[in-house]
Amino acid sequence: MRFGTALAAVSGVLCSNVLDLTESTFQGAIEQHDTLMVEFFAPWCGHCKKLAPEYESAADALNEEDPPIRIAKVDCTANGELCQKYGVSGYPTIKMFKGAEESGKYEGARNADGITAYMRKQSGPASTAVDSTSKWEKVSQNKQTIIVGFFEDYESGNGQVFQKVASALRDDFRFAHSTDSAVVKAAEQEEGKIVLYRPRGMKNKFEAGEVIYTGEKFTVGLIKTWIKENALGSCPIATMDNLRELKRPLVMAFYKVDYNLDPKGTQYWRNRVMKVGQDFSDMNLAIADNKKFQGMINSELNGASWSFDKPKVVIFDDADKKYIMEEEFSTDGKSLRAFIEKFNAGEVEAWIKSEDVPAEQGALKKVVGKNWDDIVMKNDADVFIKMYAPWCGHCKSMAPAWEEFAQKMEGDDGIVVADFDATANDPGHPSYSASGYPTLYWAPAGDKSNPKKYQGGRSVADFEKWVKENRSTPAKDEL
Repeated sequence: MRFGTALAAVSGVLCSNVLDLTESTFQGAIEQHDTLMVEFFAPWCGHCKKLAPEYESAADALNEEDPPIRIAKVDCTANGELCQKYGVSGYPTIKMFKGAEESGKYEGARNADGITAYMRKQSGPASTAVDSTSKWEKVSQNKQTIIVGFFEDYESGNGQVFQKVASALRDDFRFAHSTDSAVVKAAEQEEGKIVLYRPRGMKNKFEAGEVIYTGEKFTVGLIKTWIKENALGSCPIATMDNLRELKRPLVMAFYKVDYNLDPKGTQYWRNRVMKVGQDFSDMNLAIADNKKFQGMINSELNGASWSFDKPKVVIFDDADKKYIMEEEFSTDGKSLRAFIEKFNAGEVEAWIKSEDVPAEQGALKKVVGKNWDDIVMKNDADVFIKMYAPWCGHCKSMAPAWEEFAQKMEGDDGIVVADFDATANDPGHPSYSASGYPTLYWAPAGDKSNPKKYQGGRSVADFEKWVKENRSTPAKDEL
């Protein structure tokens, strides 16, 4: 009865792969699924609303696994006793259930990629066995990149190497394998081959949809490297998780990227980006869903008013400075081509989120986006910089000591003490990021691209001690 009740609950939720559980269906669901992630939420909760599309995307991706991996949710405003039973005191709370028992909280990333990777690791084997042509038909309709090994023997030799590769990369990629000769024939492959299949919806005439491993040696390290180099393709979907891994200079097109709800529209614009990109071998390409980059678009690119009916293009250079294409993206690609040509010719000015450059400077230097390179990156002195937010209480408490410290350092040509309002400015360098305030960095002379994050005390004496122990040149009184 519980099994049937759980299925009824699932069928009642149309167009969603997230199981919508209630007090009457919950027990049946955790008994039916050996491993189940459950989000306890409230409809009015802001954090829950932010998580919702990511959770749905994760459910869609996990539903493509063989067998499907399921995740669920419980509305605590309608199922209060159930949420109280499991100690839910804040929203959203995500818990894991194994063998019909609670096994702990999920503390990982609250985005589709993080949830998907975690659940793949928790559920089933690293590689799916494809033991029939009907199963191959399903696997070959892949919506995500999948790596398939075709072997005579999966338990020894190259098959065993493939197992180790799948186990090592299961968080990031899907794997399948087959020893069935009928499957090998249906796939039009040969035994002993490893093939990387790119998502069917992303197939195009500009790159191969299937990539075969042709290395002479069959080792875990070589195959892992081959997968990572080929999996994303020549125009991958950028996410906040993989953005730093994408090579620069990077031409990124922001628009409504959704291969589930609008595969044709999504691929239409990707093809146009790729068509232009073929003529610029020195540029790397990517597309990105504007909703997933809303924070960056609004705060770092001043793009709150942008329309995404057509792609909005931004180039990230080797130093991660951003260059915005002001012209509308034309379907013939001419505007994008002209923009890349101007960028390569040095005719496009980088967008810098910045306050006005101060007319005068005191002992405590005020750094803004537009003078960051001059004061921090190009300076021959060591730079000790505080990144703060005007509303931050800890920053306000620290301010007097920091100003006194700057006064003491005034006149020391080897040291610059600086302030940087990180809410109103962008340094334009990924090495200087602040996830909390205040964040202090020591930028040593001669190695400004590799700053040290200061983790010490916040008194004048603490700052002075740090400078004495870390400065690149001796103080005048030490000469």
